[in-house]
Amino acid sequence: MSGCEPAGYVSRGLSVLAGWLTPLMLVVNRLRAMQKHTVIWVLAVLVSLLCGCQSDIAAAHAKRSALPADTMKILGKGDGFVFFSLDPTLPSIFGEPTSASETFHGHRILGKIELRGRERTNLLRELYAGIEQAGSDVPKCFNPRHGIRATLHDSTVELLICFECYQIRIFPERGHDILTARFPQSAFNRALERARVPIASYGSTNRPANRFE
Repeated sequence: MSGCEPAGYVSRGLSVLAGWLTPLMLVVNRLRAMQKHTVIWVLAVLVSLLCGCQSDIAAAHAKRSALPADTMKILGKGDGFVFFSLDPTLPSIFGEPTSASETFHGHRILGKIELRGRERTNLLRELYAGIEQAGSDVPKCFNPRHGIRATLHDSTVELLICFECYQIRIFPERGHDILTARFPQSAFNRALERARVPIASYGSTNRPANRFE
């Protein structure tokens, strides 16, 4: 009998171990399932956040790629429409004083023309097409060479336009600049050239000022 006792102990030990292994495996499997669900949940949250960020970015881009309706109304139906050619460099504090009548939002006026009828319509068509096809990259500069002032009754809107840096600033200010493509610049320059209005060059002799420097 004594020779059979070790075998009995082993048998009982294996039986006890088997009894523990079954619930242990259930716990392990449950933990694995929980981990899998946790990973899936975390991924779902990340995807949701990413989609939300993309939506916010798209909304912000859409906001910066459209002129306000009231601005477009004044531009299209205004009683007056003045088109400016501007010096992109801001006057130095050490330079000669410039009167307000010779500047447009701080930029020296090189010349200006009054546009009516088809000329105004064609210029606005180019402006709107440039805004519609604007990209999302914004250089850290603002060197406007063109400006527009439109009036309708007692309301006035002014645009300070920098095709070089793809931005349009609206006055009264709206809290953000409107984005634009660069191609309307050619049509704007042609309108000024037909009226024999000087245009600021892009050469090193007239280096654009960078307001972020």
